[in-house]
Amino acid sequence: METIELGDVPNNTKIKVMDKKVRVPPFAPPVETGTILNFHHLDGMYSYNTDEDGNVVHIVAWSKVQIIK
Repeated sequence: METIELGDVPNNTKIKVMDKKVRVPPFAPPVETGTILNFHHLDGMYSYNTDEDGNVVHIVAWSKVQIIK
């Protein structure tokens, strides 16, 4: 499966985070490699996502991800 930058992913897409070191905003909870997220949109240099429990998660816009079909 192809790995692409999050900024190239259409809004409202399910993704799997592939970066070995996932960058998040200061003081945000860490995000593990392999985490499945619902990507909603970019918000500046970070993205607005939700995890499978509905928690809001922010990762950098250039994170390497895979689209989940």
